[in-house]
Order: sequence, then C-alpha cells, then structure tokens
Amino acid sequence: MPKNSEMKSKAEALPSQATVTPAEPCVFWSVAFPFWLTAGLIPVVVYQRLVPLDVAQADAWIGTSLETDFFTFYKARLLVFLALWGVLGQLDGGPPQPRTWWRVPFFVYAGAAVLSTFLSEHPWTALFGAPMRSEGLFVLLAYAWVGLTGLSLGYHSFPAIRGFGWALGCSGVIAGGIGLMQAIGIDVFRQGWWRWLIFQEEFKPLASRPELVATGTWAAFSTFANSNYCGSFAALVLVFFLALAFFAKGLRRYWLILVHAILLGFLLGSRSKAGWLGCLCGTIGILVVGRRIWRRQIPLLMCWIALAMFLVFALDFASLKKGGEMERFLTQFSSQKISHSTYLAPDFETIRLASEAVEVLFRSGYVKIGWNGDRFEFFDRSGQVGSVQYRGNLAVFPEGRLHGFVIKVASEAKIVKVERGEVMVHFQYTKWGFHLVDGRGKPHLLRPVEHWGFDGRERWGNGRGFIWSRTFPLLKRTWLLGFGPDTFLLYFPNHDFISTIKAGYGTGWLVDKPHNWFLQVAVNTGGVSLLAVLALLGAYLVQSAKLYVRAEFEDPREVYGVALALAIFSYVIVSFFNDSVVGVAPVFWGMLGAGIGLNLSLEKRRAQMRNGNASSLAGHLDG
Repeated sequence: MPKNSEMKSKAEALPSQATVTPAEPCVFWSVAFPFWLTAGLIPVVVYQRLVPLDVAQADAWIGTSLETDFFTFYKARLLVFLALWGVLGQLDGGPPQPRTWWRVPFFVYAGAAVLSTFLSEHPWTALFGAPMRSEGLFVLLAYAWVGLTGLSLGYHSFPAIRGFGWALGCSGVIAGGIGLMQAIGIDVFRQGWWRWLIFQEEFKPLASRPELVATGTWAAFSTFANSNYCGSFAALVLVFFLALAFFAKGLRRYWLILVHAILLGFLLGSRSKAGWLGCLCGTIGILVVGRRIWRRQIPLLMCWIALAMFLVFALDFASLKKGGEMERFLTQFSSQKISHSTYLAPDFETIRLASEAVEVLFRSGYVKIGWNGDRFEFFDRSGQVGSVQYRGNLAVFPEGRLHGFVIKVASEAKIVKVERGEVMVHFQYTKWGFHLVDGRGKPHLLRPVEHWGFDGRERWGNGRGFIWSRTFPLLKRTWLLGFGPDTFLLYFPNHDFISTIKAGYGTGWLVDKPHNWFLQVAVNTGGVSLLAVLALLGAYLVQSAKLYVRAEFEDPREVYGVALALAIFSYVIVSFFNDSVVGVAPVFWGMLGAGIGLNLSLEKRRAQMRNGNASSLAGHLDG
C-alpha cells in the first residue's frame, strides 16, 4: 500500500490553475487591455455631443432635430471601438474560446439583435440607438463581445481577471467620488474647471450654465445622467468589492474599506431604492455563502456597519444644511416615500373630449369648457357658472363656483389651461374641435390604450405600474423577434394621457424605457433573446451556487468567482426595476463572462483532482 504522502504528492502534481501558457505581450494589448478598459473607462466618460435625430425620433422625443448628449454617445462609440480592437486581437492569436455550450446564449442574443435590426421599421434607431440612450445594434454586439472575452480570459488567465477587477475599482472610485460629492451638494458638473472638460470647444462659453448638464440637485447622478443607473452600477461594484474583502484573508483587504466608503456614500446619495434593494440582497448572499466564516469576519462587518451608519447621518446632515436646495435624506425611508403616496392624484377621474366641449372630472369637482365662436365658456355640474372676469389671462369665477380650479386662457391661440391640485392639462380648440395639448405643444385626440394589470395602482414603483401595464401588451408582437434595439420609445403608448395623469405625472411625461431590463430585452430584441439571457443567468447562478456554497475559499479564483457571482445576483435584482444603459451594461457583461470562465476553470481543476486521486487509488489497488 503506498503511503498517504505518496498520494498527496501525486495530487499536488496536478495543475493548480486551469490556465494555458501565458499569453504573449501582443495578445495582452490586443485582447486583455481593451477588455479592461470596458470596466475602467467606459463608465466614467462624459463629453458633450450634439446628436442629430431622424424624423421618427424627433417626433417621439421632444420635437427637436438635435439633442445634446453628455452621457451616452461617446460611451457607446468608445465601447464599439474597444470591441473591434478586441475582435481583431482575438483573430490575431488571442486565447482560444473554450469549447462549451456557454457560448451559445451569447450568440443567440447577438443573432436576435441582428435579425430584429434587419426587420425593424426604424433601422436608424435600431443601429445607433434612441436619443440619450445609444444602445443600438453595434452596442449590443459589443456587449456580447465583452461577455465572450471575459469567458475566454476567465478560463485561461486569472491574472487578466484580476486586472479587470483593478480597472473596475478605478472607475468605481472615480464615478463613486463624483456621485458622493453630488450627494452632499458639490456637483463637479455645475462648478469649477471640471465643467470645461466636458464641453466641445465652441460651446465652452455656455459651460457656466449648469442646467445644460445637471439633472437635479436632490440625488447623485454621477457620470450616468440618471440616479437609477447609479444604483445599478453600485449593485455590481460595491457588492463585488465587499465580497472580495469578506472572503479574502489578511490585513491587506482592510484598505478596501476606503473603496467601500466611497461606493456606499455614492449608492446612498443616488437615493435609488432599487440599488439599495440589490445591494441588500447581495450582502445577504455574502453572509449566506460565507456562513461558516462570518464569525472570523466580525471586525470587518462591524467596520462596515459603523461606516454605513456614519454615512447615513452625514448625508442627512448635508441635506439639512442645504435647506431648500436639497430634499432631506432621511425622508427617503418614510412610508409615504416608499409607497409614493405623496405624489398620488387620487381625486382625478377622467377627461371627456368632444368636438364642441371638453369635460374634466374629479370626484370633488367638475368643469366643462365650450367655445361659442369668440371665447371660452365654463360650466359646473349645475350647468352654469355666471359671469367670468379676467385678470390678465386668469379666469375669475363668481364666489362658490368652480372652487379649487385654476383656469388660464390664451384667447388668440384658443388654448385653455386647467389646473387642480397636482393635475395640470391644456386644451386647444381647432376647426376640428377640442384637442388635448401635450408637453411639446402637439394637439391630440384621446384614444383607448390596451393595458394589462395594475388598475388603480399605476403609481406603484414610482410609475412602474403604469409603464409595465402598458408594456405587457407589446409582447404579443415581440414574442419571437423585437421591434429593434433601443426602439422602445417609438412603440410605447405615450399618448395615454389620462392614465399618465392617474399615475401622478403630467401630460408632458415621456416614457422611453420600461424600467425593467427583461422587458427591455423582450420588446427591443424579442422573446428569443430574452430566453437566451434568462438561460444564461439562471444556469450561471445555479452553477455558482453549487461551486461556492461549500467552498473553502483557499484558492484566490474562488474568492474572485464568488464575488463576481454575488455581484451578478445583485444586478439581476436591480434589473427588475432598472434598464440596461451603456455606462453600466459593459461592466455587467464583462463580469458575467469572467464569472463563467472562472467557474469553468474551477470545475476543470476539481475534475482533474478527482481523476488524479482516482488514478492514484487505482494504481495503489493494482499494486
């Protein structure tokens, strides 16, 4: 019988990492480096671009033929350039793709995007993306490249994945730092020399006008234009680095506390409830997977809890100090804020639009407006109002008549504005009768809109109930292939004005995304691409659970692998409430591909160890 030491030596003779021969420098620069830049550079690019819109885009957007884009245009173009760089590098001798079924969903997703673009009624938008989004076909193909490159590098070269993590840390600190400063009222895009860096030369004289860039003072939007996307980015980056610190060993991991402070302040300052939920789920996942080691991580957990409490109260103090300029931070945790009941317009019932008159109905009020040939006439439920006086363009009614209504008239344009509480709506009388006027000044007739679910709960999820209920019927037409990448804006029924008002918004509110990544995929590229995405995510998360739920985390690839899996899990949670965006999605696809590649390399190593031990035991028995 051979001794145990002999069996141990044979096992140790197995390869400790599932790698190939280290890549030549040219392969590094042509494959790994552009892959790193997708995580280290794409999220933080901000630069002005005047984007021309085609007729369909201009009509569906805000009516202008040009749009100023700071946050997506150059991100998208740079991503496509990096993808081309990486593809050429791969063809020139990069690490080979492992022969595995995992590549199939990436190609199905890309193929569905190509076919949807080819069959789209709006090919320009499908190719280059919608205004202020830029997620056209070329960008979606770049996403697939990022995922496949991450899979290849994760399988063959763990150092390349470490480099990706370092790049992600750089962009996380930069974007997080900008967002954290915005959260305390210091917006680099509103003041200082920073704003001069993001304007084209001919527009630098306008750089002192902060409204050209900023989207509001109440929440951090960092380099993503929208605070919701800050939550998506933080769900990936914060959970990834928190998991690295939790599962790694040694005192060196405590330097990540500084990174955590920046990212956590950035997340809280974004006030993204979806981001908070995703990071909470990711943190719970860390504690569940690391249930056998969490006791030895008590010092780290205590540091993190203390940091979170300090940041919450620091942000609340900063918001109080700003006074009226910024909404108090702690109000985000009130029941009214969570339910959004403060913004409900429960009194509004409907609008009845006819050629000769329009009726606006509330449960506590009613007004009917007619046109008698040279002026507007007003009636209450009794059918009369009496004489109407005017102070400028403001209609003044007799005491007790139309109480609670504020009505203004532009006689020459034949436009009347009706305002009551949170509801404000405009009407215009034309030779065809009365029309409702939207926020862009376009007249409309009221048309019925098909919807599924959320009746009476349109305001749920900050308007997501309204958006989803009007998006579901579109799926009947996209169960196979979609309307085309980033064409959601052109098909969503933005003319559903009555439901928009019931959802607590004005008639100028424009929906250009479904606020749900899975619905976004289903509408834009179709049901086949959605199935590919769901299969990819489901299989990856199940594979990760099997690999890491009993892991000892002695191998650094296990530490990185579980961190990537938990970050992806957090992003999936957030994606039920947020969309894909070009500043965040490349990071997600890169992490997903890298996680799959690391999992495959770990599975290969474990299989080699089992086969090696079995061979050793068989040799021992034969002897």
